[in-house]
Amino acid sequence: ESLLTNEFPDGETSCLTLGPVLRHKAETDEAAAQQIARLLPALGGNRRGGDARGEAIEVAQRVEALVR
Repeated sequence: ESLLTNEFPDGETSCLTLGPVLRHKAETDEAAAQQIARLLPALGGNRRGGDARGEAIEVAQRVEALVR
C-alpha cells in the first residue's frame, strides 16, 4: 500500500489527486485537453474556443481551488 492510502480514505485521495492529474493530462495530451475543457462551464467558467489546453488548465485550477 502507498503512503496516501494509509493516511487518507479513498475519497479524499481522489480529491487530492484529481486537480494535478487533470493538469498533467491537459499539458501532455491534446485530445484529453479537449475533453477536459468541456467541463469548464460546469465549473462556472466560459469556453473561449481555440485554446483547449488553456481551458483544460483552467478546469484543473478550479478543481484544485475546490479542494483547498
